[in-house]
Amino acid sequence: MYGLKIAEIDGELCLHLDRTLNPDMNLYDVLELWHKQSMRLANGMITKQDYDEWRYNYPASQAKLEQAARDKRRKERSANIDE
Repeated sequence: MYGLKIAEIDGELCLHLDRTLNPDMNLYDVLELWHKQSMRLANGMITKQDYDEWRYNYPASQAKLEQAARDKRRKERSANIDE
């Protein structure tokens, strides 16, 4: 159902998403973003406070991050043009 399958990994039960069953599934995208943020926290790229802020305010927090990334790229392109 919804592309979810139950599996066992290292003796632990888990659910995983099979995108082939529903390639347009938005849930996969949401979980992928969550995983990326949790990896950023684990790698010290963001603080626990940043991570919690993102989780508690999703999806607005994700939109804010994406806008900041777009603004940064525009600024970099503008600086390259001015050189």
